[in-house]
Amino acid sequence: MFTARIPAHLIAATAAAMASSAPVIRKRHMIHREVEHLVTLTPVTPAAAPQGSRAPTPLDVRRTAVTEAVRRAARAPRTAADLRVMAAQRRTTSSVRMRSSALAPAAAARPPVASPPRRHSR
Repeated sequence: MFTARIPAHLIAATAAAMASSAPVIRKRHMIHREVEHLVTLTPVTPAAAPQGSRAPTPLDVRRTAVTEAVRRAARAPRTAADLRVMAAQRRTTSSVRMRSSALAPAAAARPPVASPPRRHSR
């Protein structure tokens, strides 16, 4: 029932919705008991997602860029101090390998020595 106070655009929208054959999503509790026998409820299944690859969203692009930047930062040293530390680590590990391979027969004959506990300075 429409009155004179109802805006014309609402009346037009209601008429268009009633004339459309497209299904209207409703729930059983929304249907009035007097017209319940006139209504047929049919379950509506959600539309299937497209199987093909989709175009990346701006968020996908940003996440990929951040991930790649973090990988590059972790891979490449940034300062001269980082380069010195890496060089020292390489020298230390290579010298330990050389010593351990030269001392391997002697080390096998002796039991391992426990290392002294580390002290932390504050």
